[in-house]
Amino acid sequence: MVRAMSVEALAGASGETIETILLCEREGLLGCALSDGRVRRYDPRALSVLRLVRLGQWLGVDFDTIRFAAPLADDPGQIRNVLRRWAQARLARLAREQRELLKTQRLLDDFLARSAAGEAADAIRVSRDVARLERELARHRGPEAATNEAGAKSGAASLRPRRARARAEAHSRRETSESIGL
Repeated sequence: MVRAMSVEALAGASGETIETILLCEREGLLGCALSDGRVRRYDPRALSVLRLVRLGQWLGVDFDTIRFAAPLADDPGQIRNVLRRWAQARLARLAREQRELLKTQRLLDDFLARSAAGEAADAIRVSRDVARLERELARHRGPEAATNEAGAKSGAASLRPRRARARAEAHSRRETSESIGL
């Protein structure tokens, strides 16, 4: 029979912090049996789940998705397939972000070249293009990006990305109406 581990032993064996282990327990990813002395004990399967959690977080997967895959943590074939799908999704997101960054870089390079040459009208057009691209990027990333950027912040702090986007859109509308003489 395999012995259960204390939270300290599990932290040492997995390389995770005690706080991470307790978070995984609260999130329903780890089961824990309390001994008579109210000491938490984890079965060795918890190591597999914590490895899955670490890989899932590195691949940008949320806790709900990790929780769904956690029962497969002991099946190397199944978990390999799950990790492959997560990695493919991460690569797709990175490729999209890379394309967006390259578009932004080209627009900024164009803006700098035109503004250095003194082409004010073209520089204004490019700045509008950059603002439009930023709005498209924000819309494309959706609420998930705003949540990730806000991190652990809550309340009014989590509204900052939306407020900034609203201000940028209002500014862009003003610039557009000014440029067409409204």
